[in-house]
Amino acid sequence: MLNNNLFATIITFVLAITWLRIMDFFAHRGWIDGKLSRKIIHIGTGPLFVLCWLLFDDQSYGRYLAALVPLATTIQFALVGLGVIHDDAAVKAMSRTGVRQEIRRGSW
Repeated sequence: MLNNNLFATIITFVLAITWLRIMDFFAHRGWIDGKLSRKIIHIGTGPLFVLCWLLFDDQSYGRYLAALVPLATTIQFALVGLGVIHDDAAVKAMSRTGVRQEIRRGSW
């Protein structure tokens, strides 16, 4: 059902954004180090997304709606790294050195 898949997409987006924002908040406040925040984001985001797969129907469009979440997250990271979106908390949480361009390179 499309409604179930839309509901699953919304839940997945909310959980993913909440997880990222919590880590951004902790890193921005200095409660956790940026390197640790990066690790926690990586360790937590994948399993969270995989668990959310169970919410989607097996119909063909369900997989595309599920793919919107990591696609949107990737686009957001790219826009922050390019400086289009100014988000100091995200930069602090996702970079090793606090330089926004580092987000685009990943682990290089």
